[in-house]
Amino acid sequence: MLVGKPHIEKFLPQRAPIVMVDELLEASTERAITRFEIRSNTLFVENNFLTEAGLIENIAQTAAAQAGYLAQQQGVATPVGFIASINDLRINQFPNVGAVLTTSIAVVNRVFEVIIIQAQTKQDMRELCSCQMKIFIKPQDRA
Repeated sequence: MLVGKPHIEKFLPQRAPIVMVDELLEASTERAITRFEIRSNTLFVENNFLTEAGLIENIAQTAAAQAGYLAQQQGVATPVGFIASINDLRINQFPNVGAVLTTSIAVVNRVFEVIIIQAQTKQDMRELCSCQMKIFIKPQDRA
């Protein structure tokens, strides 16, 4: 594990109650893996299950944790990104409260301020969700 729960927020632009990543397990320029336990007070939980919006936000925050961690390694500010598009979203099952999600992303392409990732979320060995996401990275102010 690279970063645990008490410190994960320093790599994310999100703040409680919307933080949907507990641990950053792996991060490189090409991939990242996070873990997240769904709690009853987690945003986007309805009827004891994490919704589609929650699964998507968890994927986006996995990409944000990767970007924040790599930025810190380079001594620059954590970048802010915005979801530009989601393609090929496939949800096989909605996870319930208490489930621990492992989300992995792989960078497919980078073009200027746009990053395209392929993402997969699993609970144990079962794939819950997958998609391709295009993320726009807000350019850093230059001095």
